[in-house]
Order: sequence, then C-alpha cells, then structure tokens
Amino acid sequence: MSLTNYTLQQKKIRALLVRSVIWSTLISVLAISYSQYQFHSSIPDLYFYQTLKTTWYTSKWSLIQILHSLGAPMVNFSLLGSWIETHEHSIWSFWENLHNTTNTTKILPIPTIDLSQHPTGSKESLQKLTLYFQTLDLNQPLLIRNLWDKSILTSSNRSLSLHGLQQPPFSNITIDYFQDATLIQNTKSNDTYSGVLKPNGKALLGEIVKNITIENGNQKFGSQIPLEQYPHYIQELLPKEYVTLFTNTFGDYFSPDRIQHSGPFGLFPGRTTVPLFLAGGNSQSKQHDCRKNNHEDDVEDPSIQYCSYSSPQPRTDLHSEPIGNIAIQLYGEKRWRLISSKYSYLLQPSISRHGRAFFYSHLQPSNQFDPTSSMKLPTPHYDLITNAGDALWIPPWMWHRVDYIQDSIALAASIFQFRPLEFMTHNHLFAILVIPNLIKELLRTQTE
Repeated sequence: MSLTNYTLQQKKIRALLVRSVIWSTLISVLAISYSQYQFHSSIPDLYFYQTLKTTWYTSKWSLIQILHSLGAPMVNFSLLGSWIETHEHSIWSFWENLHNTTNTTKILPIPTIDLSQHPTGSKESLQKLTLYFQTLDLNQPLLIRNLWDKSILTSSNRSLSLHGLQQPPFSNITIDYFQDATLIQNTKSNDTYSGVLKPNGKALLGEIVKNITIENGNQKFGSQIPLEQYPHYIQELLPKEYVTLFTNTFGDYFSPDRIQHSGPFGLFPGRTTVPLFLAGGNSQSKQHDCRKNNHEDDVEDPSIQYCSYSSPQPRTDLHSEPIGNIAIQLYGEKRWRLISSKYSYLLQPSISRHGRAFFYSHLQPSNQFDPTSSMKLPTPHYDLITNAGDALWIPPWMWHRVDYIQDSIALAASIFQFRPLEFMTHNHLFAILVIPNLIKELLRTQTE
C-alpha cells in the first residue's frame, strides 16, 4: 500500500470516528433530556427556575457517570477526581433539598403469597394459583413464602446445599469472593459511603464454603460461574410442580439452555444468569470506649465505661440493577430492604467504578454495628426477612440491600432475568447510562 493511500485511509477512519462521536453525543443528550421527567417524577411541583436547575444538575451528574463508566485514566487524575467528587456531592445535596423527607421513611407492606396455603395436589387448586399469579403486578416486589419444604432443601442428595457445594463438581471451581464482607469504606469526605461491592480474593468454592460454615469466617461470595459451568443444576431451584407456573408468570428463564451462551464462539449471553450467594452472620462481640470523643492514643483507664456491641455483619450494600431477580433462599435467612427506583435521587446514586452494570448508593449506614438499624432510609421502603424455602421477586432497577443475620449462615440463588421492556421503562436515565458497563458484562470482560 502506498503512503498516499495509507494517509487517505487514516483520514477516512478519523472522519468516521468524529461523526460517530458527534452522533453518539447528540443521541446521548437527547436521551438524557428525555429522561429528566422519569428521574424526577416523584419530586413535588417545581418552579420553572427549579426545573431548569434540576435539568442542569442531572445532566452534570450524567456526565460524571459517563466518566466513571468509561474508566478513563484521566478520571483518576487528582484534580479531575477532586472536581468529580465535589460536584457529585453538591448534586446529591441539591436533589435532597428539593424533597421534604418528613414522614417518608415508612415501611411499606409487601405483597405476599404463602404457597403452603395453596397445595398443588389438585388440578382445581393449581388453576386458582395460576389465576392469582396472572393478576400480579410485576412492577412491584413479591414475597413467596414456602416455595420449598425446608426438609427437601437439606436433603443429602442435593448439590445446591452447604454440603453439596463442598463436593465435586462444585468444590473444585475457582471463584472470586469477598475476603471480609463486613468492611465499611468511606470516601475522602468521610460523610458518604463508597460501597464495598468488588470481590478481592480468589479461591476454590469448597474451601470458601468450609471457611464460612465451619470456621465462622467473614467471607462472602456471589458467583454465577458454578451454574454457568453446570447449568442443569438450575432444576434444583424450582419444584417441578411450579416450573410451568413461574414460566407463565415471569417468562421462559428457568431451563438450562437459557443459561448457556449462544452464537459464534458463545458471543451472545444467555437470557438467564444464576449466581449463588453465601455468607454467615458472625456472633463475635467487641468493646469500645463509650466516650463521645475517644482517641486512638488514649491509654487504657479503669474508670472509663466500655460498651459492648455486636461486630459488623456481612452484607450486600444498597444498589440498583438492570435485571429482574427471583432470589430463592436455600438455607438460613437474610434481611432485605427494597426501595422503588423513583426515589433514586434521594439515595446518592453513582455507577459502579468497577465496570459492572449497576448503580450503588453512597448513603452511610447509621449504625454499622447494629444489624437491626444498619441504614436509615429517607424514603418509603420494604423491610422483610426471607427464610429457607422462600423466594423474593425484585423488579428491574429496584434498590435493595441485604444483611446477613447474626448467627445465621445464608445460602441463596438468584435467577437474574434481563427484561428489555422493564429495563428501559423503569428508569430511563439509568438504562442509558449503564450501557457502557452493560456491554462490558455482555462481552464477559467483567464477570464474577
């Protein structure tokens, strides 16, 4: 190829890139502008000036999220990083000041059905149950009690159990995990929560399960790899008599072929992702100086009154994901807090810094040592506990936090479903901004 032709090709490529950037920018601006109403739909009536200012602040916040999701080296540059942190805090404060949070922290009743009250032995009973499920509003969460009989879940021939995960084939799978899921990590300003949502260890699944269940460790894992390698075990998550019912209600997400990648070289992801989650609430207690302004360099003084408190428990911090989720409790119990996506602006939201397709909240836990009041939520929310055998439906983009309860080991599986319509309609702005990170996950550059 001659030098002239090579130069012409370079110019064409540059021109194509410039046009792509311009069109992408225009589309993004239009999409973000369109999303303002969705993002602020729950804010009381605003004056015209407030509306303009709100649009400006939201657009600025959107730009910051784009910088975060691109993961560009310049984002970590000290001056730019400081600018981003300062402006993100000011935007959160502006959003919060627009809304009067008085009397909005109430706990909402969650729709619940107890399947033990609806035996499927007769055709008539199953028909009634089917009619009930057809009336469900999948835009709202749903708690399904007693999907499983607890005695079946602890059967020795089950692979998706505490015993089964310590046996082949699962025990020899290497996965990422959290070495200490109790940590609290603050941002530089010390008044917001940076989120501990990235695994920082790697080990054999069987060894992690042993450490959590026998040695009472603070580890936690949430991994889709076991079911990706052995997708037929999804059949252990739903009783056979309910598979048709769930398929008709939620869609065709419950068969092994829905987990498997398709297309050339497995380029296209499966419709279903099934991560397993395991952690245990520890029972250790500690003491601390009850004085309000204690210092690390204080010498021990017998006259000082010391207070005992339970050590922090493993948890999954408040976050919002673009997928629907049926969380099935296989062992133990967990506490859930759920918040509608329409209150996102009150939760100090920010996109994942690790290239994952979710948003997390910077809200600081009010009392990190008390699992019964570990977060003061400034919005109406659901507060519930799932026991072994229960299932919980979480719609796309609904915020949720999970706390592992003291002295209780909890094993669960989530059936993640990508639902394109709800992905776009439940939170337009988040749906647009998460696309770069979503592509990274679809290309499997970010997988746990």
